[in-house]
Amino acid sequence: MSVLMFLIDPQNDFEKNAMLPVATERFFESVWLRLVQRNNLLWVPLFQTGLDIELADLPWIIKEIDIVLESASHAGLSEDERNHLTTRASLLRERLQQLFHTRPDVKVYIG
Repeated sequence: MSVLMFLIDPQNDFEKNAMLPVATERFFESVWLRLVQRNNLLWVPLFQTGLDIELADLPWIIKEIDIVLESASHAGLSEDERNHLTTRASLLRERLQQLFHTRPDVKVYIG
């Protein structure tokens, strides 16, 4: 299994191609969730079981992604783990902002 971000009802080619792999299940459990637990995050752990995101949720999700990114350098991760995590988390952050900027009523699923 993997954690993916995709749109629930894509309206155009950009939205249809907006799917983003976030992490394998193993990497999410071993790396992402370690940072989640250290920082007492509420939204990011829901990525594992699945979460619908609307515009009102975006600031909270972005804040937690930023916390994951900030804490990655102090988490004792290997260089490969840190690079993979920061690449995927940064892409997720950027893609979410693009999607909601383009169409505020978009529904995004991460899970």
